[in-house]
Amino acid sequence: MRALAQQTLTPNQITTIQATLLETLPRGRRAEFRDACRLARTTDSHSFRKQLRTLIELGDPDTQQRATWMLEGCERTSSAM
Repeated sequence: MRALAQQTLTPNQITTIQATLLETLPRGRRAEFRDACRLARTTDSHSFRKQLRTLIELGDPDTQQRATWMLEGCERTSSAM
């Protein structure tokens, strides 16, 4: 994940990565979650944040927490979105 965060990605690659990150949030605690949050910051977009907010509203409590942490990281990194 760290290597991906340092690459120039195409819009299609960004969309694929965002979908993968969103799929991992409900799967429980993972050792690579911090790296996933870093990758989320580099692939951040309005639609990605909207999907994170949906998980925060509709997910189970653990998913809500992880989605909140990921969203907070995105918002901290770029206030331009």
